[in-house]
Amino acid sequence: MRGKAGHMNEDAWDALDPEVRAQAAAAAEARGVSLDDYLTELLLEQAFDTMDRPIEPEALAAPPEVRPSAQPAQPASAHEAPYALPRRKQGEDVTIAHRLDALERRIATAVSSLDHAINAVDGSVLSLAGRVDEQDATYNEAAESLSGALNELSVSLTAVRGQLAQAEGGLSHLNATNALAHADLAERVADLDQRLAVTDDIARDADRAGAELARSQDALRQAISQDLREISRATDARLRSDLDELRTAAVAAANHADEAAAHVLSEMRALRETVEGRLAETAAETQARMHAAFADSVELVSALNSRVIEHERNAAVATENMRLRLSDVEDAGQTALEATADTLRAAHAALAVDVARVAHDARGAHEALRAELARESAGFREAQANVQARLKLVDSVIANTISDIGAVREIIDRRAGETAAQARQDLALARDAWSGRLDAVTARMSDSEADAAHAHHTAMAEIHRVEACTLAALEKSAQDRAALESVMRLSFEDTERARVTTEQALKLDIANVSHAARAHADEGDQRIAHELAALRGQRAGLQARIDSVAAKVDGDLSKLPGRMTGLESAAAAHATAMEGLRARVEIVAGQADHVSQAVTSRMEDALSSLTKRIDAANQSNAARIAAQEAASIETTDHVRNLARVVDRLSAQGADASVETAERLQDVEVAIAELRLQQASGAHEMTAALTERMREAELRQVDALETLTADIARFLNDNHARISAVENKLGDPAMNAELQTLRDRVEERLADAERKSIRALEQVMETVALISRRTATPSQDANTPATRSA
Repeated sequence: MRGKAGHMNEDAWDALDPEVRAQAAAAAEARGVSLDDYLTELLLEQAFDTMDRPIEPEALAAPPEVRPSAQPAQPASAHEAPYALPRRKQGEDVTIAHRLDALERRIATAVSSLDHAINAVDGSVLSLAGRVDEQDATYNEAAESLSGALNELSVSLTAVRGQLAQAEGGLSHLNATNALAHADLAERVADLDQRLAVTDDIARDADRAGAELARSQDALRQAISQDLREISRATDARLRSDLDELRTAAVAAANHADEAAAHVLSEMRALRETVEGRLAETAAETQARMHAAFADSVELVSALNSRVIEHERNAAVATENMRLRLSDVEDAGQTALEATADTLRAAHAALAVDVARVAHDARGAHEALRAELARESAGFREAQANVQARLKLVDSVIANTISDIGAVREIIDRRAGETAAQARQDLALARDAWSGRLDAVTARMSDSEADAAHAHHTAMAEIHRVEACTLAALEKSAQDRAALESVMRLSFEDTERARVTTEQALKLDIANVSHAARAHADEGDQRIAHELAALRGQRAGLQARIDSVAAKVDGDLSKLPGRMTGLESAAAAHATAMEGLRARVEIVAGQADHVSQAVTSRMEDALSSLTKRIDAANQSNAARIAAQEAASIETTDHVRNLARVVDRLSAQGADASVETAERLQDVEVAIAELRLQQASGAHEMTAALTERMREAELRQVDALETLTADIARFLNDNHARISAVENKLGDPAMNAELQTLRDRVEERLADAERKSIRALEQVMETVALISRRTATPSQDANTPATRSA
């Protein structure tokens, strides 16, 4: 402060000659005192020196004379001084000296008050710097909390990646299992081909046995030609009755099979229509709910955007008001300081001129000096009062500015804390939601794997059973063919019906196997087993009847030797009849050969058709396995897409951390600029911080919208894939399986509805929370704007 006063005194002495100033400064330095003390002492010495010296007329008009010398000389006596001033009266000189002392004291008091004001301003600036340091600490704590949240998010993402790796391992295990199933199926197909080759060999052996039987029949025909008429008459009657019974039973069995097939087809159609209608209704209802929910979300987001825009506009208005107030305060303070400095300079200049005038015009201008001193004293008092008033105004303005800046900083701190808390809460909600989604996906993948494994085991069991049934049917057909060839002329129609029934049973068995392989047909297996048991019973009855017919034929053949003796005695009488009988026997033999060839060709056609059906079943199984592999590949692609989404979220988190670091660096730079430019840069920093907070809020809103869209797309894709897998599983064939399928479809639909409702509730809660969090800072921002207005 002493330096500032000296600077102002030097400004007051600008009107004097530079040489005089230099000599006065040299004299003060030689005495070892300051320039102010030297001038004061000089004035006092000249004032006391004028008491003993007469006033000369030339001294009133001549200017003071300064003796140039390299070193100022000391006065010869105590009454001598460097400057020769006119003598005055003792009373007047003492009065002037006292007035000068009073004037100096007032000047010192004004300077000390100005020093106190400047010290107060310095204290305010220091307190402002302390608060800025506290704000730096707060921002550092917020940065540490954000880094901790980002670390937690990275840990969660690492756990998610581990779960995804486990899921990929499960998928690779499922692919390996499918490959093993392919290899096993190929081995079984090769085994079935070998068994079919063995069956072909058996059929060729049966053909050779038939040829040998034909030769034995020719020999027997020659032996029993005499008694063939009676045997044929009795046998024709018996066979007609038996064939009528067999025809009736076969027709009834065929009608029963047709009714069962029609009933199953009608049940399947009704089930398909019911399931399709239910799925369509559920899909339409879910789609309507999703559309309504997203429409509500869009409305809430639009309202939120409007509120955010209004909040930004209010913040801009408040920032503009603050900037205007700060600019006004700066202008007022600058103007007051400049006016004070100008006034002080003018006062010092006037004081110096008055002192010089008093030194030159002591007695002649005493009254003028008194009036001038009174006028200058009044002006100085007025200037001092104005300076004090302006300093008080500056103090009040600075106090208000500091309070406003503190309020703005509190608002910024609160908004930063709320934004960080909201970000942590949103990250926690997103982490919980993704964890739930991943758990659901993992559970569904586990269920799909279990269903696929169970369906694979069921299909393998059904394939084994079909192979066993087919081999048993082929062996039984070979046995029946060997037995039927002995009575080919008697039971052709019965064998044809049995073959048709067998083909129908095999068709029904293959159809049931194809349906049961996809829907766990336990009761279907029981019903098929019951039908096979009934077919075996029918075949057993047919075999018993054939055995009875063979026994009767054997009994008749045992009676032939006794009758041959009687026939030999009547052979001559029946020669003509025997010729006709031979012709008839040849015709019957030709018909029997033709029938045998037709039966052989039909059996070969049946075997070829059965082989084709088995090949078709193998192709169907291969197609199903390929479909399962495609579904597994789709699931793998979906998991990879999910991994990419998680990686993108982690990249966004890393970008957010980088942006946070950049924002903290920008805040530090802004605080440094605030320290350098205290009052002038406050509104710029506030505007920059407000803009950055608005950008952060916009980024959070965009991130939430992107997250909502990703969740909706993930749910839709997952629902579509699950529907595709359920459609690939097929429909059951029996009533119990139909009921099971209905229950499973209803459970999945209810689960999907619950999950959709829960997801919508989460979205609504998130949007409402964001709207509340956004409404609170807007109200807080309006409060300082109202206070400043």
